[in-house]
Amino acid sequence: MARQEEEVLKVAPYLQRLLRHWLAVCLVLLTTCYSSAIPALDSSRKAAVSPYAPSVDPRNDDVSEDLQPDGQNLSQRFPQSVGEMNSGRDGDPDNRFMQEQALVQLRRKKTMRDACRRQPLIKQEERYAARFFILKKSKILYCALPKTGTTNWKRVFMVLEGFRPNVENVSFLDANVNNGFKEVPHSSLLRQILNLNTYTRFVQVRHPFARLISAYRNKISGEATRSGQDPKFTDISLHIVRKYRRGAEGEDFNPETLRVTWDEWIQYLTDPTELSRFDPHWREMYKLCLPCRVNYDVVGKLETVESDSKFLLNYLDLKQLRFPTSRPLFHHGIDREDKELLEHYFGNMSTRNLQRLYNIYKLDFELFGYKTKPVL
Repeated sequence: MARQEEEVLKVAPYLQRLLRHWLAVCLVLLTTCYSSAIPALDSSRKAAVSPYAPSVDPRNDDVSEDLQPDGQNLSQRFPQSVGEMNSGRDGDPDNRFMQEQALVQLRRKKTMRDACRRQPLIKQEERYAARFFILKKSKILYCALPKTGTTNWKRVFMVLEGFRPNVENVSFLDANVNNGFKEVPHSSLLRQILNLNTYTRFVQVRHPFARLISAYRNKISGEATRSGQDPKFTDISLHIVRKYRRGAEGEDFNPETLRVTWDEWIQYLTDPTELSRFDPHWREMYKLCLPCRVNYDVVGKLETVESDSKFLLNYLDLKQLRFPTSRPLFHHGIDREDKELLEHYFGNMSTRNLQRLYNIYKLDFELFGYKTKPVL
């Protein structure tokens, strides 16, 4: 028995080396097989699926006929680098502009990816998601983020889809209610979005604090609550007065004279018990459009809407169409300089309230590359 044990001990080092060698060979073979399989992955599929998105089987039989891909979309010919912009567009007078805007898009998307990597546990639930519209003719999937110029983009898309001859003839009501767009249902929202392989994913954002000002002026302030709009905003205003106004009584609750102050609005926004009930018009943008789960092809900003819209429309070969930026098409001061509005509304706010508000919308600032200046 002792002799057998000695023989085993002599052989053991050899067996260990053999096992390590065998494992190394297997690892090389697996790596080679994996690498050779990567090119087989459809390029449009790779562009569609974010590294932070759940895996989706494109063969899923539950995907409706309206969501089946057909033909080539913008994202399949969308520039992935400035160098790519240089090829095939020589002689085009807009070439320099398009190169610059391609670089802008690359930077914005990198900012989003980096922020998503820093925050791997970002909570993005479909129940909070905004309305995603499928534009079949122009092959665009649009996340309609409230208070970011959504109404005017809907005007443009109604023209692109052939519902109207020009943007000037599209009323506010038609753009928001009678637009004829196909909406992605919330059931299995992300699965259906990720199956739209041939659609260009587009979202437009806005400075988080400027968006809060717009929501206040358009939905909550006294003028807004008396403008005959959705009564839910009057109910929210009454709730704010009831909860945060000391000694409120009688006339304070009259819908005809109701006016929520800016301070009361900030108290409401920074109240932890209200966060889960936020309306989409002031809910955090990342919760509405899920930027860490949907890999957007184009990220627009309201602050640069002229250049962003020109870039997108040029790629759709619709250079003659312009995003409507004239004063009559905007409402409640949206065409005023956001910087002036920020200084007016945030200039006298306490540092404590500013910090509390920033903490709520911090991820919007980081994901979409906004600075806190001139506010903080």
